[in-house]
This record gives sequence, C-alpha cells and structure tokens, in this order.
Amino acid sequence: MNKIERIIKTLNREDVDYLPSQITFADRTRDKEIEEALGLKNDEALDDYLENHLDFIFLKYDKPLFLRNDLELMRKLASEGIVGLDEENKIVYDIWGMGIRIGEEGFYYCYSPFRGDKESNKRAKPFLPPSFNLDLLDMEPKKAVKEFNPPEPTAKGNFKALKEDWALIKDKVFAIPSGYFGIWERANGMLGFRENLMYHILDPEIVEEMYEKITEYKIKVAHELIKMGFKVCHHGDDLAYQTSSFFSKEMYIKMLLPYHKRLFKVYKDAGVKIIYHSCGNITPFIPELIDAGVDVLEPVQPCMDLKYLKDKFGKDLIFMGGIDTQSILPLGTPNEVKKHVKEVISILGRDGGYIIAPSQEIMKDVPIKNIIALIEAIKEERKID
Repeated sequence: MNKIERIIKTLNREDVDYLPSQITFADRTRDKEIEEALGLKNDEALDDYLENHLDFIFLKYDKPLFLRNDLELMRKLASEGIVGLDEENKIVYDIWGMGIRIGEEGFYYCYSPFRGDKESNKRAKPFLPPSFNLDLLDMEPKKAVKEFNPPEPTAKGNFKALKEDWALIKDKVFAIPSGYFGIWERANGMLGFRENLMYHILDPEIVEEMYEKITEYKIKVAHELIKMGFKVCHHGDDLAYQTSSFFSKEMYIKMLLPYHKRLFKVYKDAGVKIIYHSCGNITPFIPELIDAGVDVLEPVQPCMDLKYLKDKFGKDLIFMGGIDTQSILPLGTPNEVKKHVKEVISILGRDGGYIIAPSQEIMKDVPIKNIIALIEAIKEERKID
C-alpha cells in the first residue's frame, strides 16, 4: 500500500496497514540541522525519513501566505504584478492588498487595506500590487468594501503554478490544494481583526458584503479545482482561541456558517471531501461543521478533549493532529514525547480515521532530540492492531 492509497483508504474509513502521518516544520531553513542529527544527506532524504503522506500545494496568489520568507520567489511574483514588495520594511502585499510580514516564523498579517487607517494606507500605497485599486484607500471602509473587486482567480497563471507543483508530486504523496485564507480569515486580513469583530455587531452589512465577495471568489476557485480532478480540498478559517471562540455559536450560525455552507456545497455536490483547518478549541462548532459537509478536522489541538472528540464525533470526522506542539514537544523529555505520542494515537487512532500529526507546524523551540523522539514514536505506534 503506497502513501496515496493509504490516505484514500483512511478518508474512506477502510482498513489500512498503518496510520498515515504528517510532520510539517514552520521553518524549513532548519532542515540541514535536522538532517545532520539524523545522519541524512539532503532534503529529499529528510522527506523520505519523515514518511509524510500529504503535501499542501498553493495557488500562485496564495504563495505569499506561506512562502513569504523566500525573497527570490517574492521578487519574481512582484515582477509578475502579483505582489507588491517593501523589502526595507519587510512586508509583502498580496494580490488582495493585504500586507504580510516577512521574516516571521509564523504567519502575521500586518496591514489591512480597509481598516480605515490613513497613515498605514499612505505607507502601503507605493507598494500595493498594480491590480489593486488605489482609490479604495481614500474611501470609508464600508464604501471601499462595496467598490472592491476581488482578484480574478483564473488570471496571471494562478492555476498553472498549482498544476506544475502537482505534477512534481502527484505520484509520490497525496496533494491537497491549500484553502488558506478562508472566508473569515480573509475578511480579517482586509478589514482588521478587531474591526471585523466589531462590525459583526455594529455594522453587519459591511461584513456580509466582504463575506459575499470572498465566497464568490472561493466558489470560482472550487470549480476550477474540481475540473482539475482534485478529490480532497481544504478550507482554513480559525474560529477560536485556546480557551474560547472568537464569537458566540449563535453569531457563527447567523453570520459565517451560511457562507461556509455555500462554498462547501460546491465541493460536496462534486463528491469532493473537505479538510477544515482551525486552530483553537472549536468543539462548540463541530456539529455545524459536520452538517456543512466537513470530513476532516485539522489540527486537533491540545486544548481540546481528545477522548470526547473521538467518542462524540469519531463516526462523522477523520481527525488530524493532536500531538502537543505547545508544551510536550518543546518542553518535554524524549521519553515524555514518546509517551504522549502513544497516548494520542491510542485515543484518536482507535478504529482508524486518524492522520497522525502534531497539533500545529513544529516551531524552532522544539529541540532536535524531541523531533527524533516524535518520528520514532510515530513509527513505533502507527500500526493498527
């Protein structure tokens, strides 16, 4: 059974020889250090050693979200008119006009064009991509959102780049087109996080207008991905902190869920499975996500009750994640890491329906010895009895 077959069978709840796994590093510049510790020769050898089953690939428009620290790539995208680049202040502006900080290990958007901050708009104006309508920066946020036209997803070789990346890996691992930023997250990036939350109460029309335009863009993308032949797609919308949600369940049902349902229906009508990404404790929203068509929940985070999730939702959801990247991996001993991995797999991997993975990308604070312990433990415990 190869990696692609193993993922397909896991998603279909069929028997597999062992549980598939995925380990992703937030900063791949650390690869050489990890390779040396493991006695490996190169990046390809590291990928083989990790035995990763998945590879998230990106539309060209979305590459600044995750490949922002690749300055050579950002310069190339700037030359194609897809991003604007302010190297002095370490900001890349994506095709939507959102500013993303370069040099951060984690993702951080630092500029929202419709936040209504005149000083920020003035600083950003010389660097915004040529397709962005600069007149919007002089308007009040509500009018700017109304006048805003999202980028055309089929332009500028957006899908051509995805096809090329897919061709390189499609026979080796299971490729999934990334769905970051989602509807809620993109609205935050355009309006500002705090402002978007306030608009939900004070001026919901601006939120609905923004959600509508983002959703229509996402639906166009979905139709293209379906035509390309993808059988699993991905959507990323963080809904919660570690201890509580960003908004009430009632607010989610009223404001955001209808847009999730519209988008997900496009995939479900085509027989495409949906992986939903959200950080934080989103337990209260899980019934609605299942009803909307979500098949896989990732990444299950340590703030969630793993046993409760498996017992309550294990018949409806495939889980991915669960291995604690916040305390156990960075702060535990190798033995504690191995014990923890065994426990997580025993809970979430019971009767299958689980992709073994950390609860988030592995950051620089995780010592090499614990990365080795993680890899060893996964290979020791992944077999289904």
